[in-house]
Amino acid sequence: MRRLVVMGEIEAEHAHAHAPANRLERHVFAGGKPLHGPLPLPEHRFALTGVGADADRPAHMVEHWRGVGKFAGRIGRSRRGAQRRPRRIASDTGAHRRLGDNTTLRGLHPATDQRQPHPVKSPYRLFLIITLPLSAVNLLNQASRTVMAIIGPLMAAEFSWSASELGLLAACMYAAYAAAQLPVGVALDMFGPRRIQACFALLAAAGFAIFALSHQLAGFAVARIILGIGVSAALMAILKANSQWFAPAQVAHMTGLAMVAGSLGSVLTTTPVQAVLPGMGWRGVFWLMCGASVATALWIALSVRDKPLPAARGSLKAESAVVAAIVRAPQFWRYAPAAAMLSILNFTYLGLWIGPWLRDVAGYDAPARANTLLLYTLAMMAGGLVIGWAASRAQARGWPSILVPALCAAGLLIAQLGLMLQPGSAAAVTALWLLFAFCGTGGPAGYIALGQMYPIEQTARVATAVNTLTLAGSFLLQWAIGAILDLWPRTVTGGWDPHGYSAALALSVAVQLLVVARAAGVGMPWRHRARNC
Repeated sequence: MRRLVVMGEIEAEHAHAHAPANRLERHVFAGGKPLHGPLPLPEHRFALTGVGADADRPAHMVEHWRGVGKFAGRIGRSRRGAQRRPRRIASDTGAHRRLGDNTTLRGLHPATDQRQPHPVKSPYRLFLIITLPLSAVNLLNQASRTVMAIIGPLMAAEFSWSASELGLLAACMYAAYAAAQLPVGVALDMFGPRRIQACFALLAAAGFAIFALSHQLAGFAVARIILGIGVSAALMAILKANSQWFAPAQVAHMTGLAMVAGSLGSVLTTTPVQAVLPGMGWRGVFWLMCGASVATALWIALSVRDKPLPAARGSLKAESAVVAAIVRAPQFWRYAPAAAMLSILNFTYLGLWIGPWLRDVAGYDAPARANTLLLYTLAMMAGGLVIGWAASRAQARGWPSILVPALCAAGLLIAQLGLMLQPGSAAAVTALWLLFAFCGTGGPAGYIALGQMYPIEQTARVATAVNTLTLAGSFLLQWAIGAILDLWPRTVTGGWDPHGYSAALALSVAVQLLVVARAAGVGMPWRHRARNC
Protein backbone atom coordinates (compact mmCIF):
# COMPACT_ATOMS: atom_id res chain seq x y z
CA MET A 1 0.00 0.00 0.00
CA ARG A 2 1.28 3.45 -0.85
CA ARG A 3 1.12 6.41 1.49
CA LEU A 4 0.15 9.96 0.57
CA VAL A 5 1.63 12.74 2.69
CA VAL A 6 0.52 16.33 2.12
CA MET A 7 1.91 19.05 4.37
CA GLY A 8 3.00 22.61 4.03
CA GLU A 9 1.91 26.22 4.00
CA ILE A 10 0.30 28.21 1.22
CA GLU A 11 -0.10 31.91 0.74
CA ALA A 12 -1.13 32.60 -2.82
CA GLU A 13 -0.31 36.31 -2.76
CA HIS A 14 3.40 35.52 -2.35
CA ALA A 15 3.61 32.20 -4.11
CA HIS A 16 6.12 33.33 -6.70
CA ALA A 17 8.37 35.29 -4.32
CA HIS A 18 8.58 32.51 -1.74
CA ALA A 19 7.98 29.35 -3.68
CA PRO A 20 9.64 26.81 -1.29
CA ALA A 21 7.69 28.05 1.74
CA ASN A 22 4.41 28.73 -0.02
CA ARG A 23 3.84 25.65 -2.15
CA LEU A 24 2.06 22.68 -0.77
CA GLU A 25 4.33 19.67 -1.18
CA ARG A 26 2.31 16.71 -2.44
CA HIS A 27 4.29 13.50 -2.59
CA VAL A 28 3.05 10.00 -3.29
CA PHE A 29 5.45 7.56 -1.71
CA ALA A 30 5.98 4.06 -3.04
CA GLY A 31 8.72 2.07 -1.37
CA GLY A 32 9.98 5.22 0.37
CA LYS A 33 10.48 7.20 -2.91
CA PRO A 34 8.35 10.18 -3.97
CA LEU A 35 6.55 9.71 -7.28
CA HIS A 36 5.27 13.25 -7.73
CA GLY A 37 6.52 16.77 -7.06
CA PRO A 38 5.00 19.84 -5.43
CA LEU A 39 1.50 20.93 -6.22
CA PRO A 40 0.20 24.45 -5.47
CA LEU A 41 -3.05 24.43 -3.53
CA PRO A 42 -5.27 27.04 -1.83
CA GLU A 43 -3.78 29.52 0.59
CA HIS A 44 -4.16 27.83 3.98
CA ARG A 45 -1.85 26.26 6.53
CA PHE A 46 -2.53 22.68 7.44
CA ALA A 47 -0.93 19.24 7.57
CA LEU A 48 -2.59 16.06 6.36
CA THR A 49 -1.69 12.42 6.42
CA GLY A 50 -3.66 9.59 4.92
CA VAL A 51 -3.44 6.03 3.77
CA GLY A 52 -5.91 4.68 1.27
CA ALA A 53 -6.62 3.41 -2.19
CA ASP A 54 -6.45 6.93 -3.64
CA ALA A 55 -2.69 6.77 -3.30
CA ASP A 56 -2.68 4.30 -6.20
CA ARG A 57 -4.42 6.80 -8.46
CA PRO A 58 -2.37 10.02 -8.48
CA ALA A 59 -4.52 11.66 -11.13
CA HIS A 60 -7.49 11.50 -8.79
CA MET A 61 -5.60 12.79 -5.79
CA VAL A 62 -5.27 16.30 -7.21
CA GLU A 63 -8.96 17.02 -7.04
CA HIS A 64 -9.29 15.06 -3.80
CA TRP A 65 -6.74 17.16 -1.92
CA ARG A 66 -7.95 20.38 -3.48
CA GLY A 67 -11.31 19.59 -1.94
CA VAL A 68 -9.70 18.95 1.41
CA GLY A 69 -7.81 22.23 1.05
CA LYS A 70 -11.08 24.07 0.59
CA PHE A 71 -12.42 22.36 3.69
CA ALA A 72 -9.30 23.26 5.67
CA GLY A 73 -9.71 26.83 4.51
CA ARG A 74 -12.86 27.08 6.58
CA ILE A 75 -10.80 26.71 9.74
CA GLY A 76 -7.78 28.71 8.58
CA ARG A 77 -7.02 32.40 8.60
CA SER A 78 -7.03 34.40 5.37
CA ARG A 79 -4.03 36.45 4.31
CA ARG A 80 -5.96 39.70 4.71
CA GLY A 81 -6.60 38.97 8.39
CA ALA A 82 -10.27 38.08 8.22
CA GLN A 83 -10.98 35.71 11.12
CA ARG A 84 -13.71 33.14 10.61
CA ARG A 85 -15.27 31.07 13.32
CA PRO A 86 -13.54 27.67 13.26
CA ARG A 87 -15.64 24.73 12.24
CA ARG A 88 -15.85 22.36 15.17
CA ILE A 89 -14.54 18.91 14.36
CA ALA A 90 -15.39 15.89 16.45
CA SER A 91 -12.33 14.81 18.45
CA ASP A 92 -11.23 11.54 19.90
CA THR A 93 -8.92 10.80 22.82
CA GLY A 94 -5.79 11.03 20.71
CA ALA A 95 -3.79 14.05 19.61
CA HIS A 96 -5.34 14.22 16.11
CA ARG A 97 -8.57 15.63 14.76
CA ARG A 98 -10.23 13.26 12.34
CA LEU A 99 -11.43 14.27 8.88
CA GLY A 100 -12.33 10.79 7.70
CA ASP A 101 -11.63 7.14 8.22
CA ASN A 102 -8.05 7.30 6.96
CA THR A 103 -7.19 10.99 7.15
CA THR A 104 -6.24 13.17 10.12
CA LEU A 105 -5.60 16.88 10.53
CA ARG A 106 -2.52 17.79 12.57
CA GLY A 107 -0.91 21.06 13.62
CA LEU A 108 -3.93 23.31 13.69
CA HIS A 109 -3.38 26.95 14.54
CA PRO A 110 -3.51 27.44 18.34
CA ALA A 111 -6.58 29.61 17.97
CA THR A 112 -8.50 26.64 16.60
CA ASP A 113 -7.06 23.81 18.69
CA GLN A 114 -5.69 25.11 21.96
CA ARG A 115 -6.33 21.96 23.94
CA GLN A 116 -3.73 19.93 22.00
CA PRO A 117 -0.22 21.48 22.07
CA HIS A 118 1.87 20.87 19.00
CA PRO A 119 4.25 17.94 19.27
CA VAL A 120 7.88 18.98 19.78
CA LYS A 121 10.71 17.08 18.10
CA SER A 122 13.43 18.38 20.44
CA PRO A 123 11.91 19.30 23.82
CA TYR A 124 15.28 19.91 25.48
CA ARG A 125 16.35 22.35 22.78
CA LEU A 126 13.03 24.11 23.23
CA PHE A 127 13.68 24.14 26.98
CA LEU A 128 16.93 26.05 26.40
CA ILE A 129 15.23 28.61 24.15
CA ILE A 130 11.94 29.15 25.98
CA THR A 131 11.93 27.81 29.52
CA LEU A 132 15.49 28.47 30.68
CA PRO A 133 15.42 32.26 30.14
CA LEU A 134 12.13 32.41 32.03
CA SER A 135 13.72 30.30 34.77
CA ALA A 136 16.28 33.07 35.27
CA VAL A 137 13.52 35.28 36.72
CA ASN A 138 12.60 32.44 39.05
CA LEU A 139 16.28 32.27 40.03
CA LEU A 140 16.09 35.94 41.04
CA ASN A 141 12.82 35.20 42.82
CA GLN A 142 14.41 32.41 44.86
CA ALA A 143 17.48 34.53 45.57
CA SER A 144 15.40 37.46 46.85
CA ARG A 145 13.74 35.13 49.34
CA THR A 146 16.72 33.12 50.56
CA VAL A 147 18.98 36.13 50.99
CA MET A 148 16.80 37.31 53.88
CA ALA A 149 17.60 34.13 55.82
CA ILE A 150 21.28 35.15 55.65
CA ILE A 151 21.11 38.92 56.08
CA GLY A 152 17.87 39.08 58.11
CA PRO A 153 19.49 38.40 61.51
CA LEU A 154 22.26 40.89 60.64
CA MET A 155 19.77 43.60 59.72
CA ALA A 156 17.68 42.91 62.84
CA ALA A 157 20.77 43.48 64.98
CA GLU A 158 21.91 46.53 62.97
CA PHE A 159 18.54 48.32 63.03
CA SER A 160 17.24 46.90 66.38
CA TRP A 161 14.17 45.23 64.89
CA SER A 162 11.84 42.88 66.77
CA ALA A 163 10.87 39.45 65.41
CA SER A 164 7.49 40.73 64.23
CA GLU A 165 9.13 43.71 62.44
CA LEU A 166 11.62 41.44 60.71
CA GLY A 167 8.86 39.01 59.76
CA LEU A 168 6.69 41.84 58.45
CA LEU A 169 9.53 43.21 56.31
CA ALA A 170 10.19 39.82 54.74
CA ALA A 171 6.46 39.25 54.29
CA CYS A 172 5.90 42.56 52.45
CA MET A 173 7.27 40.92 49.33
CA TYR A 174 4.71 38.11 49.57
CA ALA A 175 1.84 40.56 50.07
CA ALA A 176 2.73 42.43 46.86
CA TYR A 177 3.41 39.12 45.12
CA ALA A 178 -0.06 37.86 46.08
CA ALA A 179 -1.85 41.08 45.10
CA ALA A 180 -0.32 40.92 41.61
CA GLN A 181 -1.15 37.29 40.91
CA LEU A 182 -4.60 37.53 39.36
CA PRO A 183 -3.79 40.54 37.12
CA VAL A 184 -0.55 38.82 36.11
CA GLY A 185 -2.40 35.62 35.19
CA VAL A 186 -4.78 37.57 32.97
CA ALA A 187 -1.86 39.44 31.39
CA LEU A 188 0.05 36.21 30.68
CA ASP A 189 -2.96 34.68 28.96
CA MET A 190 -3.60 37.83 26.94
CA PHE A 191 -0.05 38.92 26.00
CA GLY A 192 2.22 35.91 26.57
CA PRO A 193 5.20 35.30 28.89
CA ARG A 194 7.88 37.06 26.80
CA ARG A 195 6.65 40.64 27.03
CA ILE A 196 5.38 40.33 30.59
CA GLN A 197 8.57 38.83 32.01
CA ALA A 198 10.95 41.16 30.17
CA CYS A 199 9.18 44.17 31.70
CA PHE A 200 8.83 42.63 35.16
CA ALA A 201 12.53 41.73 35.32
CA LEU A 202 13.33 45.44 34.96
CA LEU A 203 10.87 46.19 37.76
CA ALA A 204 12.65 43.65 39.95
CA ALA A 205 15.93 45.42 39.20
CA ALA A 206 14.39 48.65 40.52
CA GLY A 207 13.34 46.86 43.71
CA PHE A 208 16.85 45.54 44.34
CA ALA A 209 18.31 49.01 43.76
CA ILE A 210 15.90 50.74 46.17
CA PHE A 211 16.65 48.13 48.86
CA ALA A 212 20.38 48.74 48.47
CA LEU A 213 19.87 52.50 48.86
CA SER A 214 17.44 52.45 51.82
CA HIS A 215 18.23 53.24 55.48
CA GLN A 216 14.81 53.07 57.18
CA LEU A 217 12.28 50.27 57.65
CA ALA A 218 9.75 52.08 55.43
CA GLY A 219 12.24 52.28 52.55
CA PHE A 220 13.10 48.61 52.87
CA ALA A 221 9.39 47.74 52.89
CA VAL A 222 8.73 49.76 49.71
CA ALA A 223 11.65 48.02 48.02
CA ARG A 224 10.33 44.59 49.00
CA ILE A 225 6.89 45.49 47.65
CA ILE A 226 8.31 46.58 44.28
CA LEU A 227 10.47 43.47 44.21
CA GLY A 228 7.45 41.29 44.95
CA ILE A 229 5.60 42.70 41.94
CA GLY A 230 8.68 42.31 39.75
CA VAL A 231 9.01 38.58 40.43
CA SER A 232 5.27 37.92 40.67
CA ALA A 233 5.12 36.10 37.31
CA ALA A 234 8.26 34.01 37.89
CA LEU A 235 6.58 30.62 38.26
CA MET A 236 3.39 31.41 36.38
CA ALA A 237 5.21 32.41 33.19
CA ILE A 238 7.06 29.08 33.21
CA LEU A 239 3.83 27.12 33.65
CA LYS A 240 2.14 29.14 30.90
CA ALA A 241 4.99 28.71 28.42
CA ASN A 242 5.41 25.01 29.17
CA SER A 243 1.69 24.33 28.75
CA GLN A 244 1.86 26.03 25.34
CA TRP A 245 5.00 24.40 23.97
CA PHE A 246 5.05 20.90 25.50
CA ALA A 247 2.68 17.95 25.51
CA PRO A 248 0.65 17.55 28.75
CA ALA A 249 2.68 14.55 29.92
CA GLN A 250 5.91 16.58 29.55
CA VAL A 251 4.80 19.71 31.39
CA ALA A 252 5.56 18.50 34.93
CA HIS A 253 9.00 17.18 33.94
CA MET A 254 10.01 20.38 32.13
CA THR A 255 8.65 22.46 34.99
CA GLY A 256 10.72 20.37 37.39
CA LEU A 257 13.84 21.13 35.35
CA ALA A 258 12.94 24.81 35.47
CA MET A 259 12.57 24.58 39.26
CA VAL A 260 16.06 23.08 39.45
CA ALA A 261 17.45 26.01 37.47
CA GLY A 262 15.54 28.49 39.62
CA SER A 263 16.78 26.87 42.82
CA LEU A 264 20.30 27.96 41.89
CA GLY A 265 19.22 31.39 43.14
CA SER A 266 18.79 29.93 46.61
CA VAL A 267 22.13 28.13 46.32
CA LEU A 268 23.97 31.32 45.37
CA THR A 269 22.49 33.28 48.29
CA THR A 270 23.64 30.85 51.00
CA THR A 271 27.33 30.01 51.46
CA PRO A 272 28.49 32.25 48.54
CA VAL A 273 26.72 35.29 50.00
CA GLN A 274 28.03 34.51 53.46
CA ALA A 275 31.54 34.39 51.99
CA VAL A 276 31.31 37.79 50.26
CA LEU A 277 29.47 39.66 53.03
CA PRO A 278 32.65 40.79 54.84
CA GLY A 279 34.02 42.41 51.67
CA MET A 280 30.88 43.62 49.84
CA GLY A 281 28.34 44.00 52.58
CA TRP A 282 24.67 43.21 52.10
CA ARG A 283 24.15 46.37 50.01
CA GLY A 284 26.72 45.21 47.47
CA VAL A 285 24.91 41.87 47.21
CA PHE A 286 21.70 43.67 46.26
CA TRP A 287 23.51 45.73 43.60
CA LEU A 288 24.73 42.49 42.03
CA MET A 289 21.17 41.16 41.98
CA CYS A 290 20.04 44.41 40.34
CA GLY A 291 22.52 43.94 37.48
CA ALA A 292 21.48 40.29 37.08
CA SER A 293 17.85 41.38 36.71
CA VAL A 294 18.68 43.77 33.86
CA ALA A 295 20.67 41.05 32.07
CA THR A 296 17.76 38.63 32.49
CA ALA A 297 15.32 41.08 30.91
CA LEU A 298 17.54 41.33 27.82
CA TRP A 299 17.92 37.55 27.61
CA ILE A 300 14.16 37.00 27.68
CA ALA A 301 13.52 39.70 25.08
CA LEU A 302 16.05 38.17 22.67
CA SER A 303 15.40 34.44 23.19
CA VAL A 304 11.83 33.68 24.26
CA ARG A 305 9.06 33.28 21.72
CA ASP A 306 5.32 33.33 22.38
CA LYS A 307 2.78 31.12 20.73
CA PRO A 308 0.56 33.02 18.25
CA LEU A 309 -2.32 34.52 20.21
CA PRO A 310 -5.94 34.35 19.03
CA ALA A 311 -6.91 37.31 16.87
CA ALA A 312 -9.94 38.05 19.03
CA ARG A 313 -8.99 38.30 22.71
CA GLY A 314 -11.43 39.01 25.48
CA SER A 315 -11.44 42.26 27.41
CA LEU A 316 -9.94 42.57 30.87
CA LYS A 317 -13.45 42.43 32.31
CA ALA A 318 -14.21 39.21 30.44
CA GLU A 319 -10.88 37.69 31.48
CA SER A 320 -11.54 38.61 35.10
CA ALA A 321 -14.92 36.91 34.86
CA VAL A 322 -13.10 33.72 33.85
CA VAL A 323 -10.89 34.01 36.93
CA ALA A 324 -13.98 34.45 39.09
CA ALA A 325 -15.47 31.30 37.57
CA ILE A 326 -12.25 29.39 38.29
CA VAL A 327 -12.20 30.27 41.97
CA ARG A 328 -15.91 29.50 42.34
CA ALA A 329 -15.44 25.94 41.11
CA PRO A 330 -15.75 23.30 43.89
CA GLN A 331 -12.56 21.49 42.86
CA PHE A 332 -10.55 24.68 43.34
CA TRP A 333 -11.34 25.03 47.03
CA ARG A 334 -10.98 21.32 47.56
CA TYR A 335 -7.45 20.92 46.14
CA ALA A 336 -5.92 24.41 45.92
CA PRO A 337 -5.30 24.99 49.67
CA ALA A 338 -3.48 21.65 50.02
CA ALA A 339 -1.31 22.36 46.97
CA ALA A 340 -0.62 25.89 48.18
CA MET A 341 0.40 24.74 51.66
CA LEU A 342 3.38 22.85 50.24
CA SER A 343 4.86 26.07 48.90
CA ILE A 344 3.71 28.19 51.86
CA LEU A 345 5.89 26.22 54.27
CA ASN A 346 8.85 26.30 51.90
CA PHE A 347 8.55 30.04 51.28
CA THR A 348 8.07 30.86 54.95
CA TYR A 349 11.09 29.06 56.33
CA LEU A 350 13.50 29.37 53.42
CA GLY A 351 12.51 33.02 53.05
CA LEU A 352 13.45 33.90 56.63
CA TRP A 353 12.89 31.67 59.63
CA ILE A 354 15.19 28.70 58.96
CA GLY A 355 18.22 30.93 59.67
CA PRO A 356 17.03 32.10 63.10
CA TRP A 357 15.83 28.54 63.91
CA LEU A 358 19.29 27.13 63.21
CA ARG A 359 20.83 29.85 65.39
CA ASP A 360 18.43 29.70 68.34
CA VAL A 361 17.39 26.03 68.42
CA ALA A 362 20.33 24.14 66.88
CA GLY A 363 22.96 26.61 68.13
CA TYR A 364 24.71 27.01 64.75
CA ASP A 365 27.06 29.90 64.02
CA ALA A 366 26.86 31.92 60.78
CA PRO A 367 29.04 29.63 58.58
CA ALA A 368 27.23 26.51 59.82
CA ARG A 369 23.87 28.13 59.10
CA ALA A 370 24.99 29.07 55.59
CA ASN A 371 26.22 25.53 54.92
CA THR A 372 22.93 24.03 56.14
CA LEU A 373 21.02 26.45 53.92
CA LEU A 374 23.20 25.36 51.02
CA LEU A 375 22.23 21.73 51.66
CA TYR A 376 18.60 22.83 51.93
CA THR A 377 18.69 24.48 48.52
CA LEU A 378 20.44 21.47 46.96
CA ALA A 379 17.65 19.29 48.36
CA MET A 380 15.18 21.69 46.74
CA MET A 381 16.91 21.24 43.41
CA ALA A 382 16.79 17.47 43.75
CA GLY A 383 13.16 17.65 44.81
CA GLY A 384 12.18 19.81 41.84
CA LEU A 385 13.83 17.35 39.46
CA VAL A 386 12.61 14.12 41.05
CA ILE A 387 9.09 15.28 41.90
CA GLY A 388 8.53 16.72 38.43
CA TRP A 389 9.77 13.49 36.84
CA ALA A 390 7.68 11.35 39.20
CA ALA A 391 4.53 13.39 38.54
CA SER A 392 4.96 13.01 34.78
CA ARG A 393 5.60 9.27 35.09
CA ALA A 394 2.59 8.82 37.35
CA GLN A 395 0.35 10.66 34.91
CA ALA A 396 1.72 8.70 31.94
CA ARG A 397 0.90 5.46 33.76
CA GLY A 398 -2.65 6.58 34.43
CA TRP A 399 -2.28 7.26 38.16
CA PRO A 400 -4.01 10.28 39.73
CA SER A 401 -2.05 13.47 39.09
CA ILE A 402 -2.58 14.52 42.72
CA LEU A 403 -0.76 11.42 44.05
CA VAL A 404 2.76 12.89 44.10
CA PRO A 405 1.71 16.16 45.81
CA ALA A 406 -0.13 14.09 48.43
CA LEU A 407 3.06 12.16 49.20
CA CYS A 408 4.93 15.45 49.53
CA ALA A 409 2.35 16.67 52.06
CA ALA A 410 2.92 13.54 54.14
CA GLY A 411 6.68 14.10 54.08
CA LEU A 412 6.30 17.71 55.21
CA LEU A 413 4.12 16.69 58.14
CA ILE A 414 6.77 14.21 59.28
CA ALA A 415 9.52 16.82 59.00
CA GLN A 416 7.58 19.43 60.99
CA LEU A 417 6.73 17.00 63.76
CA GLY A 418 10.41 16.05 64.03
CA LEU A 419 11.51 19.71 64.18
CA MET A 420 8.95 20.44 66.89
CA LEU A 421 10.85 18.00 69.13
CA GLN A 422 14.01 20.15 68.80
CA PRO A 423 16.48 17.39 67.92
CA GLY A 424 19.92 17.74 69.47
CA SER A 425 22.13 15.96 66.95
CA ALA A 426 23.39 17.72 63.85
CA ALA A 427 22.56 14.67 61.72
CA ALA A 428 18.92 14.72 62.78
CA VAL A 429 18.66 18.47 62.22
CA THR A 430 20.13 18.16 58.72
CA ALA A 431 18.00 15.15 57.79
CA LEU A 432 14.74 16.80 58.87
CA TRP A 433 15.45 20.05 57.05
CA LEU A 434 16.48 18.16 53.90
CA LEU A 435 13.20 16.23 54.01
CA PHE A 436 11.38 19.53 54.54
CA ALA A 437 13.13 21.09 51.53
CA PHE A 438 12.64 18.08 49.25
CA CYS A 439 8.92 17.75 49.91
CA GLY A 440 8.37 21.51 49.90
CA THR A 441 9.09 21.61 46.17
CA GLY A 442 5.94 19.58 45.46
CA GLY A 443 3.87 22.75 45.17
CA PRO A 444 4.27 23.21 41.37
CA ALA A 445 3.21 19.58 40.82
CA GLY A 446 0.04 20.38 42.75
CA TYR A 447 -0.50 23.49 40.64
CA ILE A 448 -0.20 21.41 37.47
CA ALA A 449 -2.55 18.71 38.77
CA LEU A 450 -5.20 21.30 39.52
CA GLY A 451 -4.59 23.23 36.30
CA GLN A 452 -5.24 20.13 34.20
CA MET A 453 -8.79 20.07 35.58
CA TYR A 454 -9.42 23.24 33.52
CA PRO A 455 -9.06 24.11 29.79
CA ILE A 456 -5.46 24.68 28.72
CA GLU A 457 -6.09 28.31 27.77
CA GLN A 458 -6.88 28.97 31.45
CA THR A 459 -3.63 27.43 32.74
CA ALA A 460 -1.99 30.67 33.80
CA ARG A 461 -5.10 31.96 35.53
CA VAL A 462 -5.58 28.72 37.47
CA ALA A 463 -1.94 28.71 38.53
CA THR A 464 -2.04 32.35 39.58
CA ALA A 465 -5.21 31.77 41.57
CA VAL A 466 -3.43 28.98 43.49
CA ASN A 467 -0.32 31.09 43.81
CA THR A 468 -2.40 33.90 45.29
CA LEU A 469 -3.39 31.55 48.09
CA THR A 470 0.24 30.50 48.45
CA LEU A 471 1.60 34.01 48.77
CA ALA A 472 -1.19 35.29 51.00
CA GLY A 473 -0.61 32.29 53.24
CA SER A 474 3.16 32.92 53.20
CA PHE A 475 2.60 36.52 54.25
CA LEU A 476 0.33 35.52 57.12
CA LEU A 477 2.46 32.60 58.33
CA GLN A 478 5.75 34.50 58.13
CA TRP A 479 4.32 37.38 60.13
CA ALA A 480 2.51 35.02 62.55
CA ILE A 481 5.75 33.19 63.38
CA GLY A 482 7.36 36.51 64.33
CA ALA A 483 4.37 37.43 66.48
CA ILE A 484 4.51 34.03 68.24
CA LEU A 485 8.25 34.39 68.89
CA ASP A 486 7.67 37.79 70.50
CA LEU A 487 5.44 36.10 73.10
CA TRP A 488 8.61 34.78 74.74
CA PRO A 489 11.39 37.07 76.06
CA ARG A 490 14.58 37.45 74.04
CA THR A 491 17.49 35.22 74.98
CA VAL A 492 20.76 36.51 76.38
CA THR A 493 22.36 36.13 72.94
CA GLY A 494 19.71 38.33 71.32
CA GLY A 495 17.78 35.46 69.73
CA TRP A 496 14.34 34.06 70.39
CA ASP A 497 13.17 31.29 72.70
CA PRO A 498 13.21 27.76 71.16
CA HIS A 499 9.74 27.06 72.59
CA GLY A 500 8.36 29.79 70.36
CA TYR A 501 9.62 27.97 67.26
CA SER A 502 7.93 24.74 68.38
CA ALA A 503 4.67 26.62 68.94
CA ALA A 504 4.92 28.10 65.44
CA LEU A 505 5.52 24.64 63.95
CA ALA A 506 2.50 23.30 65.82
CA LEU A 507 0.39 26.01 64.17
CA SER A 508 1.59 25.10 60.66
CA VAL A 509 1.02 21.37 61.32
CA ALA A 510 -2.57 22.05 62.38
CA VAL A 511 -3.25 24.16 59.28
CA GLN A 512 -1.76 21.56 56.96
CA LEU A 513 -3.79 18.76 58.52
CA LEU A 514 -6.96 20.76 57.90
CA VAL A 515 -6.26 21.42 54.20
CA VAL A 516 -5.11 17.84 53.57
CA ALA A 517 -8.31 16.54 55.16
CA ARG A 518 -10.28 18.86 52.90
CA ALA A 519 -8.51 17.56 49.80
CA ALA A 520 -9.17 13.97 50.90
CA GLY A 521 -12.90 14.73 51.19
CA VAL A 522 -13.07 14.59 54.99
CA GLY A 523 -15.67 16.92 56.43
CA MET A 524 -17.65 17.19 53.19
CA PRO A 525 -20.93 15.39 54.07
CA TRP A 526 -22.88 17.58 51.67
CA ARG A 527 -21.24 15.75 48.77
CA HIS A 528 -22.51 12.42 50.02
CA ARG A 529 -26.00 13.82 50.58
CA ALA A 530 -26.03 15.18 47.04
CA ARG A 531 -25.08 11.78 45.65
CA ASN A 532 -27.86 10.05 47.59
CA CYS A 533 -30.52 12.48 46.40
